[in-house]
Amino acid sequence: MPWAAILVSMATITKKLPLRRGDRGILESWVRSRTLPRRQVERAKIVLAASRGESSRGIAASVGIARDTARLWMRRYEAEGLDGIESDRPRAGRPRKITRKVEEEIVEKTTNKDPPPEESTHWTSRLMGKALRIDHVTIWRVWRKYGLKPHQIHTTTSGTAPPPSSRPSTSPQAMSSMNACPGTGIRSS
Repeated sequence: MPWAAILVSMATITKKLPLRRGDRGILESWVRSRTLPRRQVERAKIVLAASRGESSRGIAASVGIARDTARLWMRRYEAEGLDGIESDRPRAGRPRKITRKVEEEIVEKTTNKDPPPEESTHWTSRLMGKALRIDHVTIWRVWRKYGLKPHQIHTTTSGTAPPPSSRPSTSPQAMSSMNACPGTGIRSS
């Protein structure tokens, strides 16, 4: 087995990643930034290290990431420039179940239409869900997304409250007569 005795070492040749005109200054400012997202700073470090000719293994060790991650961002910069590393691409996920049109209908009904007066004085997620035949959690999510708080929206509903003229008076004389009612356990002072 003479071939097993021979050790062949293969040197990895690292080529410098060429930077586009004006990108070095921008990348260096990203690395110094204290307000940019950490991942954007990491990407800038990766590209700058690759432009100095460091290997992907060395870059991964110095930045504290996986080697494949370093290679990904080097390839992305090479193909797209700063735009490729500045932000994440959209990720696959569960498709939206509620359309923009349905959202608009929920917002419109919440802000411009009163609930049935026999039901409530304001929309609740369950009442709106029943009216639109949509799950109440979906209604709640749309309200949260748009910052709607139906219980705080002032509407002029007929409701169950009596008109102000027929409400009991809150004058001091009326209050003292209420306090002196027999059988209530409240004594007037």
